[in-house]
Order: sequence, then C-alpha cells, then structure tokens
Amino acid sequence: MNSSSYLEKKYHELAVDSIKKFEVYILEGNIGRACAHLLVALKLQPGLKDKLVEVFAATLRQWGDVLAKQNKFKELFKGYDLALQVHPDNRFVINDFGAFHYRAGNMAKAHLLFKKACTMSQENVESERNLQMCLSAMVDRWHFRMLNDGHRNEAYREAITKRIKQGFTRVLDIGTGSGLLSLIASEVCAETSGGGPVYACEVSNVMIHIAKSILLKNRSDRGLQVHLLRGHSSHLPLKLLADKRVSLVVTEIMDAGLFGEGVLGTLIDAWEKLLLPPLPQALTQHCSGCSDNKLGLCMICNDEKLEPHQRVTPRVNGMVVPLGATVWVAAIECLHIARKHRSLSTLLRHNLETPFIFQAKPSEPYDSENLQSFPNDFKLLCEPIKCFFVNFNDPRQLGNFYGGEFDNDIHKMQFTAEGNLDAFVVWFDLHVDEDVKISTSPFGENASTCCWDQAIFPVKTELRVVAGSSADLFVRTQAGILFVEISEMYNHIPSNSNSEEVIVSPEFVRFFNNSNLLDLLAIYAQETAQCNNILDFSPFPLLGLMLLVADENCLLFYVAKSDDDIIAVRRIAEVNGICNDRIRYIEECDVTFEDFMMSNSFDIVVSNLVSHDGELSATNITHLSWCKSFLSDEGVIIPQCIRVWGQLISSELLTRSAEVLEEGIIEKFQIPKYMNKYKVKHQVDIYSHTMPHTALSEPFQLGTISMVDIDCHKKKDLSINVTTNTEGTTSGLLQWFEFEIELPECGSTLLYSTRSIDSHANQMCVLMEKQDLKPKQQVKVFCKYYLGGFLFRF
Repeated sequence: MNSSSYLEKKYHELAVDSIKKFEVYILEGNIGRACAHLLVALKLQPGLKDKLVEVFAATLRQWGDVLAKQNKFKELFKGYDLALQVHPDNRFVINDFGAFHYRAGNMAKAHLLFKKACTMSQENVESERNLQMCLSAMVDRWHFRMLNDGHRNEAYREAITKRIKQGFTRVLDIGTGSGLLSLIASEVCAETSGGGPVYACEVSNVMIHIAKSILLKNRSDRGLQVHLLRGHSSHLPLKLLADKRVSLVVTEIMDAGLFGEGVLGTLIDAWEKLLLPPLPQALTQHCSGCSDNKLGLCMICNDEKLEPHQRVTPRVNGMVVPLGATVWVAAIECLHIARKHRSLSTLLRHNLETPFIFQAKPSEPYDSENLQSFPNDFKLLCEPIKCFFVNFNDPRQLGNFYGGEFDNDIHKMQFTAEGNLDAFVVWFDLHVDEDVKISTSPFGENASTCCWDQAIFPVKTELRVVAGSSADLFVRTQAGILFVEISEMYNHIPSNSNSEEVIVSPEFVRFFNNSNLLDLLAIYAQETAQCNNILDFSPFPLLGLMLLVADENCLLFYVAKSDDDIIAVRRIAEVNGICNDRIRYIEECDVTFEDFMMSNSFDIVVSNLVSHDGELSATNITHLSWCKSFLSDEGVIIPQCIRVWGQLISSELLTRSAEVLEEGIIEKFQIPKYMNKYKVKHQVDIYSHTMPHTALSEPFQLGTISMVDIDCHKKKDLSINVTTNTEGTTSGLLQWFEFEIELPECGSTLLYSTRSIDSHANQMCVLMEKQDLKPKQQVKVFCKYYLGGFLFRF
C-alpha cells in the first residue's frame, strides 16, 4: 500500500471515529464537543459535506445558542469562522452566522451574511425573512415617512434659508440622518457671501454610511460642502468644529412626545459647548413689535433693538432651528387603544373568576398612534388644552424643563362629552421660525401626510366621564421625558369595580381582551370529556384553566411570557380554588426540549403561533414540532390547522412608510437612490382597521398549514390566481391567518380570523412593485412557506 492510500485509509478511519463520537456527544447533550468532532470529520472527509449539510448547520446552531446565552459571542464567531473555512458554501451556516451577529447587535455584518445566503438560493425563505428583519432594524421606518413629508421639508428649508440670510452662517446639523437639512444649509451658504462652514453629526453607523454617500454625491455633482462627523453632539470636541462655536444649530430629534429622543438634553449641551451665546434674554420673549401672533424671536424687531456690534455678519450670537414648540393635550375614548393596555372586563368569564384589572406593563412612558388614520374610531371628550410653550433658544428655560421645573404643571381639564376615559393624547406645534409652523395634531390640514404620530398616555383603570366632569392634569418632565398623569378627578361616574390591579405583559392583556377567540376556546373546553395533561402556550391560558376547574385530575403546563404573567395566573388559580401544585410554569424565553419531557404525554397542546405583530413565530413553530414527540395517542394540537389569507390593497400611507418617493428637494439631492437600498419587502404590526387603504380584490385563501403534521424543516409551495374587483395602484398584499378548531365530540369546526377587530395579533403586508390594475384583472401570486416565513413573487 502506497503512502497516499495509507493516509486516505487513516483519514477515513479517523472521520468515522469522529462521526461516532459526534453521535455520542449529541446524545449526552454536549453540543460543543459534538461540533468539534463533526468539524474534524468534515475536514478529513470533504465528501461528507453534501450529506451532512443540514445536520452540520443544525448542530452548529445549537452550540451557538448555548454560547449566545452565555454572552460568549467572541468564541461563537471564532467557531463559525472555522466552520466556514471547512464548508464555505453552506448557506444554512452563513444564514445562522448572520442571525448570531444580529443577536449581538452587529447589523452591518448580519446584513452582509443574510444577503450572501439569499444570493445562494432564490428560494431561501429563512434568509430572506432575516434580511428583511435586519433592514428594518438598521433603518427605522420613520425615516421614510419623514423624508416623504413635503410640508415638513419645505418648512425647514424656509426657516434655514431665513436664518442663514440673517447672518447665522456657521451651521451644525444635529442628528442629520440622511443629511437633508445640512444639504439645504450648504446650498443656501453657497449662495450667501461668507456662508459656511456646515457640519453634520449622526450617531447611527448605518445612517452615517447613507449620509456619507449622499453628501459625497452632492459634493461631486453640485459642489455642496458638508463636514460629516460621527457621534453624538454631546461628545463632539470643539476642535472638530475648527475650534469655533457655531451660530446656527438645526435639528429635528423630536418624537411623538416631543422630548423622547433627548432634544432637551442635546440642546442644553449644545448651548453650553457648541453654540454662540443666545440673544439677550429680553429679546427672547413674545414679540409684539410686528405681530401679536408670533412666538419667540422676531429678527426684524431684534435687529432694531440690538447694539450695532451685535448686528454685524457673521453673528456673535447663536440660534436654534426650530424656534420652539407648543404642546397640547386632550382626552379621548378609544376602544382600540384601551384593549392594548388594560383588561376590559372583570366579570365572570366562562365559569372562571377573574376579578382583576390587568394592566399591560409599559416599556415606554407613552405609546404612539396616528389618530388621523382612524378618525371614526376615537371620540374627543374635551377641548384640547394648550399646556406650555418651550423655547429652544432659551438655555435657562430648557434646563428648567429638563429638571421638571414648570411654571404651571397642573392643568384643569373640562370634559364636554360622555365616554370612557381611555387615554390622553399629546401633540405639538413645532415653530420652525416666527412664521412657519408644523403641527402634529390629528386635526391639522397636513395631518394625512405628517410624519409624526401623536403620543398616547393610556389610562390604566376604568374611568367614565360626562359633560361637566373635570380633572386636574399633571403634565411634567422627568429626566427630559414628558409625562401626563391624573392628579384628581371631579364629578365623574364612579367605577362599579373594586378589582385589584395586576401588572401583566402586553401580550396577556391583548389575549385576555380577545373575546371572540376566548369564546371558541371555552366551547372547546366544554366539549372535552377528559384531559390529563394540557400544554398551553396562550399568553392567558383560558382553556388550560377551564379544564383544571372541570377535571381535578388534570395538570396544566403553562408557557408564560413573563414573571408577571406567572403571578397573574397564580392569582386566578387561587381565586378559583385551583391548587397551584397542578400548574407547572415555564418562561417562554427559557423553553428547551427537556421542558416537554416533564410529562409522559400531552392530551392537548394549545399553540400560540401568531405573534402580536402578525407574523408566524419561528420559535413557537420549533417548540410545537418538539411537542409532537410528547403527544398522547389521542392527543391534539389546537388549532388543528391554520389558513393563510391575503388581499391586494392600495395604501398611500403604506407606500410612504416603505420607500422614499422622488419628490421635491428630496429628489434634487438624490436621497431616494441611497435610502431605498434599505427599503423592506414586508411590513409587520399593521392594524388594517385603522390603516387607510383600498381593497383591490376580495380576500383570498393562499393555502393551509396543518398543525397535526407540522415539521419545522418542511417547505410548502402555495399559489393562486387573484382577480381584482376595482381599479387602483398596488401597494402590497395584506396577510393574516384563520384558525380551525375542530371540536372533539361533534366534529364540527370553529373558525377564528386574526383580522377580527379584537384580535390579539395584527396583520402584516408584503410590499409589491407599483402596478396600475383594472377591474377583473388577473394577478398570479406565488408563495413559498418555511418555518413561519413566506417568500412571495407576483
């Protein structure tokens, strides 16, 4: 035997031995060692790659999960680098490598890996889904709405032009985003003698990359000069501004609640470190010299009052655009908002006592809604109250606001209509200068295209008011963030409920308020003769709790969203006389395959496959595939089947949130070309009942996904010819799901749609290229399904 044959034989023997050790370590649960031996086998026998392509990726993924939970990303990435040296064209490994970079917050690297995995296969559903998720995370969708807000763009252009021509020529754009405002400033400076320089700073690495491309293009094509700086303005040393303070700061770091993106702290710091001193305090008050209706500073009057040395160009004082903002608040009744934040009923439900008011634990001080998009679904309970005006050109006042020191933080609200007090809504008038205003009011003339939503401060308890009721409203800031709270109520209708308030997850509240689905689950419980073990993934496990009440031998395994939900279910069990020893609690974030081995078998598994944002949850599908191994002989998964539904729609709001349109100054500066590289093919968390849209077809069923034979590695092809029923321009395909619940005794089927008005899950939309459609026109829809993801072609 020659040396070559001998080595080949030895390599083969070592590879076989490594495969055996791999199998042993897999059974022992030692994923790290299993991966190491599999890697050795593939190095020694490259011919095994194709045979073990998915096994290799799956094992590596398991090992990666272990390291990621231990926050050992450096070791994880090193392992994947070694794996790709052995198997560089394994698209499963490349996709998973991207997923771990995504978990670690390395968006740029994740983006490259997902794109590479997608190019390796036209039908790579999981990689395409991950790519879209990554694009959404890299660039917030509000950037697109903001750039498409023509009124806002023109207002800023007018104000910046005015200030630069008044001599405020040394400019800093804070939070530049795409670079639009700095380009406007640069263009005006180029036309103004002595204008410039213009600086722009940005925190987001992705937006820095986009802005750099846009600014370079405008420098080469139009000669516009902007100095782009990486980082937050509070970290900018003056030397980066050539050791000179600027005379003009422009910014738009305002969210729906005005202060939520840190505009107060940012401007306080800018006045202290980066801006020239403000104009004299006496001149920063309400101007009556030329118009009683103008707020803040009027440069015409000021120039007449200033000393000669203060009127020279360039200015020796600084200014901020926008000038300031007026904040408004109103009270509303809105069932859509209420059902997301608190339980709507404490009555006996389906033989189960729930004498609590469940309150969703907030992740932020306020929510946001575009009330203009559903004007018929909320009711104004009072006249709007003007709370305060904040002057961005008065550093002392900014400091007071940041510290919560208001001249008047208690406001008397008089109610003019009867209704449930569900929320307070806040909006603002942004005074870009003395003459130009942008209003985020849902009643404003530009409300339909305004890029800002309104801030929603939900009322977490039951309150009903009538005309003549009143409230003392506490409006304040804490660490620069706006808060609105009730201080005292007068002449309102007292609540009949003395129920205890219990904090739970938002998912728990939404599911609890889904009356239609809970009614169907209750019917199923009443039709169930016997159940020993039930595994319930529902945020509020109604079916499991009802079976515990009906059958003293039944055990419930509850997969909870949070510790708060576990506490809530314990309380419900106590009230209903259920021994808590009959409930096993598992937190969803910690679910493992071993958790399902706690029981010999499950008679019923209640799935929760549709997440609140309208997508099928890949994680929960994986959990469900594990459960198959632990079903009893007669065991069932509820629902037994999910139908996939769609509808062709046209929606200007959807289009403006998805891509930058080539309009006005946006087109002139060639911004769409670079921003639209980050547009996504689908949008999630759409509530179709409040999103303005036109249906271009009847709803159609794309296909079904059976829970009985669900397999997390099973792909499914769906297709249908859709006939339009009206004329319009396509925006996308609205998608939702319908549950089939087959009753155990009579065999009849109950149906529930996630497009129901009280659904705990919203819908999603697959975006389409614009196409003008005529009535009765045929559109072919192709869809590939895999692990909760859908890849569409039209």
